[in-house]
Amino acid sequence: MGAEDVVTNVFWRSGDFFAKGSSTSRSHRARASGDASERVFEARFGAARAFGFATGFFVGFAFAFFEGLARFAAMPGGFRPRYLKLPATRVAARYFHGRAARSTDVRPLAGLLVVDLTRLLPGPFATQLLADLGARVVKIEEPDLGDYARWMPPEVEGHGHAFTAINRGKESVALDLKDPEAQEALRRLVAMADVLVESFRPGVLARLGLAPDALLAANPRLVVASMSGYGATGPLAEAPGHDLNYQALAGIVALNGDARPLPPAAQTADMAGALYAVVAILAALRERDRSGRGRVLDLALYDAAVAVNVLALERARAGDAQRLGESELAGALPAYGVYEASDGGHVALAALEGKFWERFARAVGREDWIERHLDRSDAFRADVAAVFRTRPRDVWVDLLVGAGVPATPVLAPGEALAHPHARARGVGSPGAPLGLAPRGRAPTLGEHTEKVLREAGLEGVALDRLLARASVRASLREPI
Repeated sequence: MGAEDVVTNVFWRSGDFFAKGSSTSRSHRARASGDASERVFEARFGAARAFGFATGFFVGFAFAFFEGLARFAAMPGGFRPRYLKLPATRVAARYFHGRAARSTDVRPLAGLLVVDLTRLLPGPFATQLLADLGARVVKIEEPDLGDYARWMPPEVEGHGHAFTAINRGKESVALDLKDPEAQEALRRLVAMADVLVESFRPGVLARLGLAPDALLAANPRLVVASMSGYGATGPLAEAPGHDLNYQALAGIVALNGDARPLPPAAQTADMAGALYAVVAILAALRERDRSGRGRVLDLALYDAAVAVNVLALERARAGDAQRLGESELAGALPAYGVYEASDGGHVALAALEGKFWERFARAVGREDWIERHLDRSDAFRADVAAVFRTRPRDVWVDLLVGAGVPATPVLAPGEALAHPHARARGVGSPGAPLGLAPRGRAPTLGEHTEKVLREAGLEGVALDRLLARASVRASLREPI
């Protein structure tokens, strides 16, 4: 139902409500008091109907007014009129804005505002997923360099490849959060937000005058997701770290490698931490739907690394502490490993189950291997490797897949993107596993500063000062 329909319905229903009540009283009293009373109550009836129409008009007009504001705000480039100062008016505009946003964008999180205080990989990956799900993400960056990922070569679409990959469709606001006026500007923005995602070390936000509890007190519906390396508690809470550190401490690196532990190629802790953050944020928003209140989330990348290493950790609890090369899923079983083919390519064989191993043995003409499924000897591994060296990679893959064996080529990243299955599934972006495609491009540093600050209610000299301080020094825009 549009605003015009609401106006019409409220107008007529209000008049009919008051008129109906007056008409009933008029008929009863007329029979008791005669024609004089009839004329008196006829006048009252008319007055009641006029009052009802007037009430309906003003209610309908108010609804249409806010609906119009919201539809204007939901257009590209705006989310909340800056001139709405009264709390009650802000609440009403926020409600109607949500309706308008949902009516123009059918994605699940349309109408939500996320303020992003993160950089590099895990935080931006999490907020990219929120953006792909429909949320408006406003990324706050320091004026000089912004997110360091901007300058990491090679360049894609005018930015570092890492930045372009996980910041599409976001808006960039340049603010120096050590500046008290910038802190106040951020407070205004967060007061209108649904979610704040930050990745400072524990305590940094509070030292900037932006303590999560204080932000939540000012905006009780806010969900604050604090992502850090080791979490807000524990002996390592304030320690610096990166993905390799979290994986090493979680017991993952010790099982990765050949003769010695090696850094894993995938940023498992960062990516798992981002996914856990999105799950926690969505759960907190759902809880807010019921309770009306947000909350502060303490999210540690280390915790996520421990969680995804659950099988090895449970095995250790059972008294079987594996060492490098001893895990069935890390090369101990010849049936589950990577083998070099005659052309220098490699094949990943994953015949864990007996039925798959039997198919493999028959496909390579070695039925005598069927009973050696769990043979871990170096000699048997050498025999399997020798068989793989007799044919090219793709020949092996076609043969084994055709026989129903779990086997795939080991592809370089460029090959992975060009694979027919990757193209058929449309993968290659963070939201693709959810069936979501990124919308828009990655923003330039500070591209939306003025627009967003005006929407947050800043104007005049205060706005001019912030814009002057937010200007980016071109001399610092060098790749790192």
